[in-house]
Amino acid sequence: MELMEAMSKCHKNGIRVYPVNTVLGWKIEYTLNKKKYKFDKVVNNNKDKNDAIVKSYLYLAEKYC
Repeated sequence: MELMEAMSKCHKNGIRVYPVNTVLGWKIEYTLNKKKYKFDKVVNNNKDKNDAIVKSYLYLAEKYC
């Protein structure tokens, strides 16, 4: 599955993925059924943050859509 397809499926099902700044660095958070969930892994730079968002969309699209 490609990123755009995964993002489209997620958005149609109300799933949003976004970075959240914490004391340790960035964590990826997502909203599913109006509840917020946060992945445990901390990312520190923009490249890793963008890669984590892409992987999160692909994972969530496969799991929930």
